[in-house]
Amino acid sequence: MPLAPSGLDAPQLVGRRHELATLGAVLDGAFTSRGPTAVELVGEPGIGKTTLLARLAQTAGARGALVLEARCSEFERDVPFGLFVAALDPYLERTGDVSSLDAEHRAWLATILPSVERHAVAVAAGPERHRLHRAFGALLEHIAARRGLVLAFDDVHWADPASAALLASLVRRRPAARMLLAVAYRPHQVGSALGPPFLEAAGEGLTKRIALAPLADGEAEQLVPPTLPEATRRWIRTESGGNPFHLRELTRAAVPGAAVSSAHAEAPRGDVPLAVREALVGETRPLTATSRRLLEAAAVAGDPFDVGFAGELAELPAPAAHAALDELLSADLVRRTEAPQAFRFRHPLVRRTVYETTSAGRQLSAHARAAALLTAGGAVPAALAHHVEQSARPGDGAAVDLLVRAGAEVLGSAPQTAARWLTAARRLLGQSADPEGRRPAVLSALAGALAAAGRFADSRAVLLEVQASLPASEAAARLAITVQCAALDRILGDHDGARARLVIALDDPAARDGVMLRLELTAHASLRSDFPAMRLHAVEALEDATALGDTVLCAAATAALAMADYSVGAFAAAGDSCGRAAELVARVDDAALRGRLEMLLYLGWAEYFLGSCDAALEHFTRGTEVARAAGSAILLIELMVGEALALGARGRLAEALDVADGAVEDARLLGSPQTLVWALFAQTTVLEAAGDPAAAVRAGDEAAAAAAALEPSSIVAGVGSALASALVATGEGTRAVAVLLELQGGPELPRFFPGQRAACYELLTRAELLRGRQDAAAAWAGRARAAAGDLPLAHAMADRAEAEVLHASGEPARAAVLALAAADATETLGLPVETARSRILAGRALAAAGDRDGGATQLREAEALLQACGSEHLRGEAVRELRRIGRRVNRAGRRGRPDARGAAALTGRELEVARLVAAGRTNRAVAAALFLSEKTVESHLANAFVKLGVRSRRAVAAALGDAR
Repeated sequence: MPLAPSGLDAPQLVGRRHELATLGAVLDGAFTSRGPTAVELVGEPGIGKTTLLARLAQTAGARGALVLEARCSEFERDVPFGLFVAALDPYLERTGDVSSLDAEHRAWLATILPSVERHAVAVAAGPERHRLHRAFGALLEHIAARRGLVLAFDDVHWADPASAALLASLVRRRPAARMLLAVAYRPHQVGSALGPPFLEAAGEGLTKRIALAPLADGEAEQLVPPTLPEATRRWIRTESGGNPFHLRELTRAAVPGAAVSSAHAEAPRGDVPLAVREALVGETRPLTATSRRLLEAAAVAGDPFDVGFAGELAELPAPAAHAALDELLSADLVRRTEAPQAFRFRHPLVRRTVYETTSAGRQLSAHARAAALLTAGGAVPAALAHHVEQSARPGDGAAVDLLVRAGAEVLGSAPQTAARWLTAARRLLGQSADPEGRRPAVLSALAGALAAAGRFADSRAVLLEVQASLPASEAAARLAITVQCAALDRILGDHDGARARLVIALDDPAARDGVMLRLELTAHASLRSDFPAMRLHAVEALEDATALGDTVLCAAATAALAMADYSVGAFAAAGDSCGRAAELVARVDDAALRGRLEMLLYLGWAEYFLGSCDAALEHFTRGTEVARAAGSAILLIELMVGEALALGARGRLAEALDVADGAVEDARLLGSPQTLVWALFAQTTVLEAAGDPAAAVRAGDEAAAAAAALEPSSIVAGVGSALASALVATGEGTRAVAVLLELQGGPELPRFFPGQRAACYELLTRAELLRGRQDAAAAWAGRARAAAGDLPLAHAMADRAEAEVLHASGEPARAAVLALAAADATETLGLPVETARSRILAGRALAAAGDRDGGATQLREAEALLQACGSEHLRGEAVRELRRIGRRVNRAGRRGRPDARGAAALTGRELEVARLVAAGRTNRAVAAALFLSEKTVESHLANAFVKLGVRSRRAVAAALGDAR
């Protein structure tokens, strides 16, 4: 239904009937799960976004929904999560509505929201964006559970980077709740963190975009008083361009042909016509000097502003400040808010005009007083940084130290803001003498913040500046920077440049630094698919580390050698190296691991590719925990990729999807194309295994498109196999063959690891059979056999490829033998999804050979495995095969009511597990409450995810609905 007219004191709304109707429909849809859960109001300043947003909020409130509102401010864009703090903290302070949230979520929220702090235990690590986003999502679902929730956010083009990233996350990963996210912004000013996610979401129907156009002449006429002279009215309509705000401001001035006469007026900004700007300036001319001082102080204090704080900035006694406030209210320059002491400017453009027409000296003095007052009040560095940045003088060491501390406070949650403050600290240091020796620490911190913010080239430039300033005697520090720069080269995809940098540095390093350099060379050789060089560097690194007797470096080098052995096809040697590396890694504590996290990457990948997925998962999981604590953004994502794939291989698909989605989300925030490709590779792989091949193709296509701008590498080759697998699942055999061969470098698959080639050839076999090309399929199956070597998993893939060909060629009995051998091998390795694929093939082959009982047995085993894993698409294939051979599907004990959907389809035990998860319990807590093993809880939860049609734990509560 259309939005009802507002009875509140709001600007007159003229026209906009279509927009109001659209907003009403979006609100209806969001609260009945029938439409988008976000709406965007976009247009130029003053076009009416704020008025429409207010109508939406008023209508939602009248319908009983909770409405939380906030507006971003142009001059406070460096306050991390400021938008969400402004919207949520007053409500939570008033209600204390967080006690039933999961303790971990409360701990993360407490790092941002002051109102949550007293309800939470301290979190072990500093703020980390992905976990913060999950915690905010859980909080919003919790708040929305009772009445529904509307978040109305205005001027989000000025959102701080952390708030922008969280908004993008909410758009991409919609909370499972009756919630509408309504945002208003200027499309030409919205940054890259928000613009692409909104456009992408709008294209997928996840958000509704309403673009506001200027008012038509007849509508504009309604906003101009008829008592004005016709010439004045015509001038107002012409100058305003149909913009409602401009119409009102020019009407206030009501002076035809207004000229810029104020000494303070400046050239017009691109979004403010000169006449409108002069009209705004003109409104402040009649003010008394005291009121002007308070207004200028308020413009510095913020929007909204506390009148007491603004009065102190203006150095006014309370009675004078209150009298001045009355004058400002009477002039309608500021307006009341719900909080008694808080007031806001009538429009952001009013504040901007006041701030910009305040003399530079008054601005500096006000910011300095603000910093002093906040310091006296015990504010943390992050709350002071904005004012210190605006008022500190060059050479102010105390200001530099404060900005460095502020940057460290927000690095994990808002790296862009940390980079800004550290850049300001660098500027304050200037090029003058540095007797306190601050410059190296400031620049090193700045380089780290720039890298965390995804500005890798800028980070490298700062590191090189640090390196150039170091004396020749600091060889170890210079070489450590070389390794850091080479790692950034790798992230930027410049593998050849990195190799050249490292080779030059190898001329005469200290032995310890030689290990570090060679380990970095190992990583670059791996990405370039130069596997012999990779092994050579790993061997040399281990020799140097052994000579040093350094356990940490020996562990890192041995882990690198394990992956290098696997990469050259020396599988037995790789297994031995894995064993030695695992022993050494177990002796390294987490503090030492922080500096050499790549050892867990090498070890985890070697174990994963060799088929030891439990060991791989243990090392990847340990790595992600240490990386989060260390703030190692790139390595965290790479470790999450491994964790997701290991979870998926072990059949824990719901968890694997959760981790893979998180890796993609973090990679988008980071801005590294190579890291995003890597994360999308994992997401594509897990989505296909989890039974959503269409979504897997979408993720794979995005990965392939991003990979087109990168140098060929083993990562790009992995994308080829993942996308091809998804395409085979959707029946696109021709495209699957083309994609895999293109990204892997041709029929020999030179860019991928030898141990993975048999699996790729098995994919090509299935793809060719989809195309009806049995001879080509047989050729690929032969290549799979030749590539298998002595690796059990590769042999299983070769057996399955040959079985596919035999079955298609009319030899089902022989096909069944090989398919069963493949299933037995993967079952031994603990790979349930791959085992189920082989059992489905075995079931089809046995049935075709006349053994329908044997075929049904294999198909039922496959169906049970896939049901436990939560792979609905593949499970459906097993069910179809059972029905095709005339066998019933036994669902007793696994489903609820026949043909039911949603919560009604859950068994009693699945419903118990789902309810506890919806209440915020961890798997371990659920297991303890129900006296089950964690593995059994994982199985029940995976089933519940499939039946409820959700992909995350936090979506379970909304999906259960009345069943709770």
